[in-house]
Amino acid sequence: MAALPVRKDFKERFRARPSKSISIKESSDPMKTSFNVAENGGGSYRLLAILRWVMVLTFVSFGMQKFTLQSAQGIAQFISNSPFISWLSLFGIRGEAYFLGVVEFAIAALLAAGAFSSILSAVGSLMGVVTFAITWSFFFTTPRGR
Repeated sequence: MAALPVRKDFKERFRARPSKSISIKESSDPMKTSFNVAENGGGSYRLLAILRWVMVLTFVSFGMQKFTLQSAQGIAQFISNSPFISWLSLFGIRGEAYFLGVVEFAIAALLAAGAFSSILSAVGSLMGVVTFAITWSFFFTTPRGR
């Protein structure tokens, strides 16, 4: 069976190209590592840039919810039973919700700033992971029947 002829410009258009973003570059100093930001690249890394902005919107919306009385009352039982953030009860029901709202706004700001600075992106991402881990721990620390 003979191979079908393929135009040269078709091959050039769809050939794999190396990406410039999200790569870790090692410098001559072993303690110095630089990261690239997804917004500076293209291709499959463009999805990571979109994911960043989805996470920013998620943290902004969760942060806004913490400033309502209904949300503050809703999270009070989770906070009081958590071994990680039960100390927030010192601020009262509204104070603990306000604190968490401000933290979530800060995470959103760090993630948004991460489009320009890889260090801020890493800090915001780490804070986001910690936030989700603490939230996930509520499944194990909140007693049933409430």
